[in-house]
Amino acid sequence: QLLDWSHQMVAMYIHGRTRETEETANRAAGEFSNFLRGYVAERRVGSIGHLETFLTRDSYVEMANRDTCGRGSCGCGDLRRRK
Repeated sequence: QLLDWSHQMVAMYIHGRTRETEETANRAAGEFSNFLRGYVAERRVGSIGHLETFLTRDSYVEMANRDTCGRGSCGCGDLRRRK
């Protein structure tokens, strides 16, 4: 499927494309984007679940709050999203 999406999107850059080619490329780009969003979401859930399997709550919080760059409380080691 990845190869099909790639071919459909690249067809946009071939001389003499048609409106149909443009619509097909646009549809393929949307489907590919949706696929990637789903894949990333699955990986994120799997990664967090995997971490929690091996870490206690206290060690997870400690790791999430760790300052990894040495510049104070920059949050670069923070696994939680900051607002």
